Amino acid sequence: PVFIFIPFVFTGLVFNQSVIATERSYTAAWMALGLSSYGLSKVVCLLSAGGVSDRFGPDRMLRFVYLPVLLGLLCLMLIEGKFSIPAFFVLTGITAGMESVIWPSLWADRYGPRYLGSIKSAVRFLVVLASASAPVIFSIGLGLGLQNLLIGLIGYGLLCIDLVWVEYGLRK
Repeated sequence: PVFIFIPFVFTGLVFNQSVIATERSYTAAWMALGLSSYGLSKVVCLLSAGGVSDRFGPDRMLRFVYLPVLLGLLCLMLIEGKFSIPAFFVLTGITAGMESVIWPSLWADRYGPRYLGSIKSAVRFLVVLASASAPVIFSIGLGLGLQNLLIGLIGYGLLCIDLVWVEYGLRK
């Protein structure tokens, strides 16, 4: 559930961005700015997360990596102004960039290099499945209202953080 959180949320929101933009009166230009800010923040975090992961360890970092995307979802839920879009995408890009570095590093630490190919193939399958199901699930969720969908996504994010903290506690 944790690893597929970002692909699920990002794909669902991008596929339904026109619905969200219409409901909140955002322009296409603001949505494009949001996507560009996502890419920029992800690249910055991709380039910086490796050193931080090496210094503190991927298991320690994983406990905090999903906080930015949760803050982004809160911005999207609580701030109805147009600035919630770039804020959400920047914060999601931070999480996406950091987790792109942390997960493979964590797998190598825990399972060694021998099983990385099997792990990556299984995880990619789950990512594709989550991304494929996101537009459908988001469409149903948007039928219940954007606020309700965002509350559900925040709940899912909190569950993911809880799972990471529990797993970390069990390892120590």
